[in-house]
Amino acid sequence: MVHLVHLLSSLPISPSHSVFSLTSSITDYTYENGRRYHSYRAGKYALPNDTLEAERLDIVHHLSLLFLSGDLYTSPVRQLASSGRLRRALDAGTGTGIWAMEFGHEFPGCEVVGVDLSPIQPTHVPPNVRFEVDDLEDEWLWDAPFDYIHIRTLLGSIASWPTFLSNCYAHTTPGGYVELQEIDLTNVFSADGTYESHAHAYQHYNSLLFQAGHLTGRRFDLAPELPRMMQEAGFVDVKVQRFTQPLGHWPRRKREREIAFWSVESMVSGLEAYGLALFTRVLGVGMEEARGVCERARRDLLREGVHTCCTWWMVSGRRPEEGEGGDEEMDG
Repeated sequence: MVHLVHLLSSLPISPSHSVFSLTSSITDYTYENGRRYHSYRAGKYALPNDTLEAERLDIVHHLSLLFLSGDLYTSPVRQLASSGRLRRALDAGTGTGIWAMEFGHEFPGCEVVGVDLSPIQPTHVPPNVRFEVDDLEDEWLWDAPFDYIHIRTLLGSIASWPTFLSNCYAHTTPGGYVELQEIDLTNVFSADGTYESHAHAYQHYNSLLFQAGHLTGRRFDLAPELPRMMQEAGFVDVKVQRFTQPLGHWPRRKREREIAFWSVESMVSGLEAYGLALFTRVLGVGMEEARGVCERARRDLLREGVHTCCTWWMVSGRRPEEGEGGDEEMDG
């Protein structure tokens, strides 16, 4: 576990965790295809960690708030807090740290830990928030469990979701919650058939992304399977919410138009973020062709008269209290 250097002097660190200075190799970033990538466990995560990607991640955060009418969660977190049971929270794959900081501001009595492969988070954060550089696919070594674990847009980054969710379960307090938010990037559609008939370049992009995910073992098409995986990991009261996410400038209603605007901004920025490394490293596509695939997909996303949509999944589950029987029912 690599703690950020500005916190080293004030935070206790378990002796089982390896600690590095920010002057070490974790900030000796890799540069490829004109983008910057993480150096800690280099190559494991296909997306860049540069300014463009940070802006995209913050847009994704804004979209989540739009779907949830400003809330940071769907789980009964406020009830946990009011009963004194919200002491520790984990933001797994924290990215820019924006969710962790806002959650820490809302719940100042909760210790919030944000974890990522890249140390790109701000240094000025709420006093109850800290960030750590770590690989979530390694053994989890935290000494104390979490009352709430938040996970967002990690599809394509995790090789074994059953193992990952088992780790989440093992490190959640009885009665605590784990929540997933994922965008189903490979199941794109339109209600009127315009995407299916006019967006062949974007369909080709998605097919390559799907293929690369299968070859690396880090699939992008698992969103519909997450509720079942949560149950198999032992969680109960598994709840599912699905939101249709329009892409483009075509919706007429104000709220849908705002969601669609930010969605297409995120998707257009994400084309090269997701595609360049995977297409060149995994599929052997040349750089110019990879950029061409992304550019043609971008034109399809912005094409007038094409009403493209995808689905945003939100899945939450509770670890049973000690002695509580399992609950096989699932809502959603």
